[in-house]
Amino acid sequence: MIQLWVIVLFAAVLGADALGPGAPPGVPAEIFATPVAAGFYLLGLTLLAGGGVSVLAALSRRVDRRGSFRAVRAADRVARLARWMVVAWHAWGLLGHGLLWWVRGALGDLVLLDELACLAPASVAIVVLWWAQAPVDLALRRAVLVRNADEGRPIYPEPSRAALVAGQVRQAVAMAAGPMALLIAWSELARLIATRLARAGWLGTPGSREAALVGLYLVGLAVLFVLGPILMRLVWDTIPLGPGPLRERLLDMARREGVRVRELLIWRTGGTVINGAVLGASRWARYVLLTDALLDALPGPQLEAVMAHELAHARLRHMPWMLAGLAVSLAGGWLAAEAAWDALGGRRGGQLRELVTLLSALGSGLLVLGWISRRMERQADAFAAGVLSAPEAGVPAVVTPAGVAAMKGALGAVALLNGVAAGKWTWRHGSIAGRQRRLDDLVGHRIGRLPIDVTIKLVKGAIVLAGVAVGTWVWLTETTS
Repeated sequence: MIQLWVIVLFAAVLGADALGPGAPPGVPAEIFATPVAAGFYLLGLTLLAGGGVSVLAALSRRVDRRGSFRAVRAADRVARLARWMVVAWHAWGLLGHGLLWWVRGALGDLVLLDELACLAPASVAIVVLWWAQAPVDLALRRAVLVRNADEGRPIYPEPSRAALVAGQVRQAVAMAAGPMALLIAWSELARLIATRLARAGWLGTPGSREAALVGLYLVGLAVLFVLGPILMRLVWDTIPLGPGPLRERLLDMARREGVRVRELLIWRTGGTVINGAVLGASRWARYVLLTDALLDALPGPQLEAVMAHELAHARLRHMPWMLAGLAVSLAGGWLAAEAAWDALGGRRGGQLRELVTLLSALGSGLLVLGWISRRMERQADAFAAGVLSAPEAGVPAVVTPAGVAAMKGALGAVALLNGVAAGKWTWRHGSIAGRQRRLDDLVGHRIGRLPIDVTIKLVKGAIVLAGVAVGTWVWLTETTS
């Protein structure tokens, strides 16, 4: 559910800040971070968004007149392409044309305000693209509504165009934009606090200032770690799952698996989303979200499979390990690029060197994060299949065909009801079809000794070793410089 493009939007702002106010090679210094550069950036965004809107409007008319499913698929591809073109233009505007520094010259280096101002034009362009795509999505929803009526499924009121787009905005804010904005704000506040403490004489040496800064960062991360799920719950429209047999079964499953859950929540999407999620790695602020459409559409065993899958993420501590893998891969990518630069071209390079190392870090971080995430999704699938496999008396607990069938059915139902092709591959989750095939291979394997469990143990060991290697590399570099 985490939107990769949101991460790239924020990464471009952070990258521009790290590179500094100087013009990169090939960009004339006299137009860098000027109104001319800002106008060129805004013109490009307008043309990209306008072109996407025009194509989406034409495809929307084709859907209305002919009911063409090919036009629906084409609209999805066009919207994704246009969104990524906007993101790429946004990154070039910040890294190549100095948009961040022009904004700071106009507004000042205020906490978070200048960063949000830089993000605003690209964000507006993406919302405009969502608005243009909304008629196609609504037409698809009407077709699904007819199918649901024929099959006796629940019927939800059709949302307005504005409500549909507002839901997309809320999801982007809750899952990625909100946490990243809070992290940026706290990092700026931490630097200000450390600077004030140093000026007041509390931090006498550069080393103590850096130590204080790291401590402040860790405090902010801990606070966000605890309060983030609560904020996400407020952003989304959620209510507690009411008392009854379903609630008791799901809570009993959580207790059996040793996962403390503060609350089971219904995420009210008006039938637009069929999914589940676990929020929060802290046992005191952990919520399990099940969407309204999921509760209405899935039978008991499949709903329990979704619940078990979400509990697996908490029980197996997937989020902390993914963050650790991301941190190590970012640092490793940065250090490897710097070492390669020194070996090939000496220690000079200025902003070009900084840009190359930044892109290397970001690329390696995203590649590693996606790779780890896909394997952890497979482990959560396997965990759920094991939970739903009823062991026989006197027989070692193994994954049964019934447990696999429940998890496979849940994956297939979620894909079908969301209108997602089973073979469609995604960065964080892989494809539904691939995950179902791997579930078939688990039948008869001992629970707790599954092949994917071994893989994840090796991944965690690799993260630890890579962290030690990166730390040692940095220490040796600092002590010998």
